[in-house]
Amino acid sequence: MQNTYNGFANLTPAVAAWIFGDKSAFYYCSFIGFQDTLADTLGRHYFKGCYIEGVADFVFGYGQSIYERCKISTVKSLQKPGYVTAQGRKSASDNSGFVFKWCTISGPQATYLGRAWRHYSRVIFYQTFMSAIIVPEGWYIWFSKGYE
Repeated sequence: MQNTYNGFANLTPAVAAWIFGDKSAFYYCSFIGFQDTLADTLGRHYFKGCYIEGVADFVFGYGQSIYERCKISTVKSLQKPGYVTAQGRKSASDNSGFVFKWCTISGPQATYLGRAWRHYSRVIFYQTFMSAIIVPEGWYIWFSKGYE
């Protein structure tokens, strides 16, 4: 799935795929866009061997999902650096979150691993190869600034 809206100009949301429902699985699919590429919105999801490309928040939402052996790639943009994830877990008891297992992150542009969309945002990168494009701080606080 590809969304080419907004290209390299000022980024605005242009979702390539909205994932709702429970127990959805995607095998060897491509999700290509710029901002908000893959809306992992609600439910439990499994992605295996997928290609996910974007600049800002290109995996975002409230899903409880596993990304296994996926290739995550940035693209060149006027917005620098980018953000791979924006996970929106709402409370400490919320069981949502993203797990990236045996994935690779690469591309031509610097990026953060993600930014905390909500105060309890949860993203795990397990045995994932990260090229030198990852911003040294790793994460951007975003809306959770000053939260104790």
